[in-house]
Amino acid sequence: FRSSYEARLARAFTALGLRWEYEPKRFVWNDTTYLPDFHLIDKNLFVEVKGLVIPESLTKVNKFRERETSSLLFAPLPVIENFEHAARIKDGPFWWRERVRVII
Repeated sequence: FRSSYEARLARAFTALGLRWEYEPKRFVWNDTTYLPDFHLIDKNLFVEVKGLVIPESLTKVNKFRERETSSLLFAPLPVIENFEHAARIKDGPFWWRERVRVII
């Protein structure tokens, strides 16, 4: 993985029983190349992990959303922490576990 955030989210996906791929597809549009961090296979959902959000990152995310039919979840650090929390309490009722189900 390119960051500890990505590694943390991968562990959470696995703990939640989600099938995922790491950087499986590069998207190319005229002047921009974009490589989302994860693909949740059964949901056809791409996930972009960010610790620090910079304008260039947002530009790529917006281009993806405008041009592609697949969905994209933009996951800054607080989202990652909530996935981790949901993974820890996978079998118990908790507000964030329900929130993660809605997202994915």
